[in-house]
Amino acid sequence: MKKIFLLIFISVFVLCSCQYDLYAGKRPFDYPSTKWVSAEISAWFAIMEDDGFYNAPIGEMIIYDRATTIEVRFTHGTNQIHIYKKYGFANDQSDRILLFEGTCKFSPEELKIKVVKNNDAILTELPNEIVFVREDIDEQREQE
Repeated sequence: MKKIFLLIFISVFVLCSCQYDLYAGKRPFDYPSTKWVSAEISAWFAIMEDDGFYNAPIGEMIIYDRATTIEVRFTHGTNQIHIYKKYGFANDQSDRILLFEGTCKFSPEELKIKVVKNNDAILTELPNEIVFVREDIDEQREQE
C-alpha cells in the first residue's frame, strides 16, 4: 500500500512540477511559413520560418481606415492571446499598447478568438468571436 501511495505521489509531483504545455504544436507559430488572415477585423499576421520572433509574430490591422502594425502574443501554457499595436522595434512592453485580448480555439486551419472585454484595451467595439484563417505563404509565392 505504501508503494502504491508513493508511486502516485511521485507521479503527481512530476506532472505538476514540469512545464507541460497542453497547446504545444497547436498554435499558429507551430506552422511556419503561414499567414493568418481575418476578414472580420481586416487583420493578418505572418509566421516566418527564419524570423527570430516566431512566437510574437508581426502583422497588420486596419484601424480607423489606417494600416497599423500589430504584434500577436500567445501566453505560454494557456490558450490566451493578446494583440498589441506595435510602435517600434524593441521587444519589450514600452513599444506596444494592448488593442484586445481573448481566449483561443486552435486548429490547423483556423484560429478562433473569443474576445475578452478588458478596460485596458484600446479596441472595445469588436465582434465576440474573431476567426483567422491559415494561408500557406509558399503556395501564395508559387501562384504569383
